[in-house]
Amino acid sequence: MSKTIEKLEKENIALKKKAEKSDVTVIELLDEEVVKMKLDADEHFSHVSLCMGTY
Repeated sequence: MSKTIEKLEKENIALKKKAEKSDVTVIELLDEEVVKMKLDADEHFSHVSLCMGTY
């Protein structure tokens, strides 16, 4: 019985680590998307400014 508990505890630790890595990956992907969105917005703003003659 104690070996089963030890095995489950090790599995639990491994799953927690895997979940933490997944969380970090999701955050990194979201950060990349935010940067892309900001760049797109800046590019759009620059284009609109040029069209309107403002700089």
